[in-house]
Amino acid sequence: IAGLSQVTVVVQAAQRSGALATARFALENNRELFVAPGNARDPAYAGSHQLLKQGAGLITSFADIAHLYPVTVQLGLRDKSPPTKIFHSTTAS
Repeated sequence: IAGLSQVTVVVQAAQRSGALATARFALENNRELFVAPGNARDPAYAGSHQLLKQGAGLITSFADIAHLYPVTVQLGLRDKSPPTKIFHSTTAS
């Protein structure tokens, strides 16, 4: 996953976890790494906090990184015609 994206966000990582392996892969491949912090006393976040200590970017909301990676979303609202009926009834009356 980290190899396919520009940014990796770790939401929760224990000291030994797959999330840490993903984070390591992201860094090895020159990807941006951000971490959402958790409860400092919860061992489920020990790996997350270690990544922050090592320099990963801190993220507390989507807005923290949204301005770094602007995305254009096209909703396809140009065509105002009603949807085409795909299925037709074949029952005889």
